Amino acid sequence: MATTSDTEAPRNQNSNGSDFKQRPDPRVSWWAMSPEEALNEVGVGDARQGLTETDAEDRLHRYGPNVIERQEARRWWQILVDQFKSSIMLILVVAAVAAFIFEGTADGLAVSAVIVANALIGFFTERQALRRMEALAELGSSTVSVRRDGTVREIEADRVVPGDIVIIEEGLEVPADARLLESNRLQADESTLTGESEPVGKDLDTLGEETDLMERTNMLFKGTFVSRGSGEAVVVATSTDTELGEISRLVSESTGDETPLEKRLDKLGQRLVYVTVGMAIAATVSGIITGRDLVLMIETGIALAVAAVPEGLPIVATVALATGLHEMSKRNALINRLSSVETLGSTTVICTDKTGTLTENRLAVKEFAPAAGEGRPHRYDVVALADQSDEVRSRVKEMRRLGALCTNVEAGSESGDPLEVALAADAREHGLELSKMRAENPEIGEIAFDSQLMEMATIHEDEDGHFAAIKGAPEVVLDQCEGVDSAPWKDLADEMSGNGLRVLAIARRQLDTTSNVNLGPDDVYEHLEFVGLVGLRDPARPEIAGVIQECQDAGIEVAMVTGDNARTARAIGLEAGIIRDESAEVVSGSDIDERVGNDGAEEDLRVFARVTPKQKLEIIEWFRSRGAIVAMTGDGVNDAPALEKADIGIAMGDRGTDVAAESSDMVLTDDQLASVVAAIRYGRVIFANIRKFVIYLMSCNLAEIVAVGVAAVAALPLPLLPLQILYLNIVTGVFPALALGVGRGSGGVMSRPPRDPQSPILEPQHWGVLVAFSLLIAIGVMGAFFAALGPLQMEQEAAVTIGFMTLALSQIWHVFNMRSDDSKWYRNDITSNRWVWGAILLCLMLIVGAVTVPGLSDVLSLSTPGFSGWLLAIGASLVPLVLGPLTRRLVAHGRGLFG
Repeated sequence: MATTSDTEAPRNQNSNGSDFKQRPDPRVSWWAMSPEEALNEVGVGDARQGLTETDAEDRLHRYGPNVIERQEARRWWQILVDQFKSSIMLILVVAAVAAFIFEGTADGLAVSAVIVANALIGFFTERQALRRMEALAELGSSTVSVRRDGTVREIEADRVVPGDIVIIEEGLEVPADARLLESNRLQADESTLTGESEPVGKDLDTLGEETDLMERTNMLFKGTFVSRGSGEAVVVATSTDTELGEISRLVSESTGDETPLEKRLDKLGQRLVYVTVGMAIAATVSGIITGRDLVLMIETGIALAVAAVPEGLPIVATVALATGLHEMSKRNALINRLSSVETLGSTTVICTDKTGTLTENRLAVKEFAPAAGEGRPHRYDVVALADQSDEVRSRVKEMRRLGALCTNVEAGSESGDPLEVALAADAREHGLELSKMRAENPEIGEIAFDSQLMEMATIHEDEDGHFAAIKGAPEVVLDQCEGVDSAPWKDLADEMSGNGLRVLAIARRQLDTTSNVNLGPDDVYEHLEFVGLVGLRDPARPEIAGVIQECQDAGIEVAMVTGDNARTARAIGLEAGIIRDESAEVVSGSDIDERVGNDGAEEDLRVFARVTPKQKLEIIEWFRSRGAIVAMTGDGVNDAPALEKADIGIAMGDRGTDVAAESSDMVLTDDQLASVVAAIRYGRVIFANIRKFVIYLMSCNLAEIVAVGVAAVAALPLPLLPLQILYLNIVTGVFPALALGVGRGSGGVMSRPPRDPQSPILEPQHWGVLVAFSLLIAIGVMGAFFAALGPLQMEQEAAVTIGFMTLALSQIWHVFNMRSDDSKWYRNDITSNRWVWGAILLCLMLIVGAVTVPGLSDVLSLSTPGFSGWLLAIGASLVPLVLGPLTRRLVAHGRGLFG
């Protein structure tokens, strides 16, 4: 019996004599009730009358509109404020304020320009998140026919209330969860809710309370579609009380997680806070103690603070990720969130659905097993039929003819029940045109498919009178056939089903010419002539095995998560290469909760069948508990929570729903798993590029700190002035780094396993190389500066110009030290990057202009260094370029830096 709450809400009297609760309890097992019990529970006395308009209005007031509640979106000003919450941005804001106070307008504006640029880029990128969840709220906005006051009328779906009697017709988008009262050949497409790829037959049978969602054949659910037949149903749940409403809640609870890249960048920024404040204070205090001018040392401290922060990092990271977005769009992958590009590159597990991703999303006839008199049952692959005897081919031809006739498919159409479309298409491909066959054998009657009888028949004219073409479940049809030993055929049907095929039995019956053709099931489904078995499958994509192998070669696990049955899942898993042998375990239905509930489980599970939306979240968490970065594909409403919860949610753009697309990080316009692999490759390249320009920027900035800090502490002349540091950080700290960010990477990026998802942007060997590079640059700058002051006897302003020029040129050449590990020094991903050469040319022009252009050189306190000065600066700037490769080998000890 149905379960209800222990304490029932007070009941109110209904105008038609029954009573109802304030609100139907969402815990009620409506599928475990008879139609009469469901009507009584929801407070409807007579389904032929339905609710009164007064009662319906009262319920609408009590329950609210039949819409999915929207998630409150962030306002534009909240998004803008969020741009200033990172550690790097806070440092820059403090530095800008201090620059305005102590240094003047020019310095303050220089820092402020960087802040504004970063904030605007982040604002416009994240504003698109306001679209999330809106698609769910739009579902159910159509009209629907209901019976009220004994009359059928059309109302807006958002005005449907519990107790409404809904008139069900083919093509209807179901407006609410409802218990069926009448069913005539009724089938529903529930793929967007449950993941089940086949239409579900509906009936009135009372089911057990423990029946899974996908087996509730006496229920219709909000957001699904009636694909066939007609009937009536009583609404038992609306808005957020529906199964779709539960999914909406799961989506809402699954949002808001930071991506791994955001976490890493924020952690790096926090570390820089301590480094920046500590070094700036130390240098400033040391300078003051040694007798330096107070204002000058405050200015120097501000400059060091800015120098320590790679202010170009947010801009370059955004541009690098935006480049990844552009590249992915050319490969049929649309990115909803920039940081998702990098996160995809760290993916260690891909949880993929079956239908349309691993398979072609269309049923196709794969095998025939024609009847052969007393002969042993034998199955033939359609490809091998050409090599069989004339008798076998003749029997298969008759199976094709009868199978195509026993359908409701319109001649030449590809719409309708996928199984019937497949039968008609297979016949057409082998010269049996449906229109011609129907002309030769006109259809004059039909016994519609019945989910209880599990078979269907059409009645046709022929030269002998009339005959019936029958198709249905093998175990049903075989028991109705004469002259056939059903046992071996049933065994063969089980064998075919075990290989993932959907199996039908085909039969015929010659009817008495004097019989009335308006026959019922009892008149036709007996004394049948068995014709054979046909097996159909949604075949795996031809390229999918190679794609799965490529993932496995790259160290990425692939798991299938599907709503289909375990047999079908196993067959596709074997065909695609996700599992390797028949003994591999397929976890199905209620077993999933037990198997993935153990966080410490180390089982090698790869195929999950009959999965509910909630179980998809549990599977994601199970993989995460093992340290995985999880990408999840999906296309339906039922996939939305999982797409939100996964580190990377990947929606199918071709066949998917708007709900799935809006809940995802990436949308595939071609629904190809190969596009995911291409995205993973580029994601790995992006992370390597980010690591390159982080090391480049920080080694350049640390060199500035070392050069100025050492001079300040040692009471020596400063080789660089504060405004010069800001200028260099904008020029050499942005353009070469931008060029590094758009590199295409090395050729071996997919031949290595994924990096540790927990690894930081900079690991110990990177910090060691970074410090070594910065010391090389600082040594060159200090050497050139003191050579200008000493042997060359230059004025201090000219020596400072030499220091500025040496630092600038060192940073430009330093970009060539960022090449990939598996490349040669003269031919690599840096020398082949045309953007690098463009950035070098632009930087050279800006540096030369800073020294030679009147006005700019005055602001920066620079002067023309002369021939000897240029020669000194160029020579000293080559130190990091010449010694850089050796430094990499010595400090990194053979460990990879950039992949």
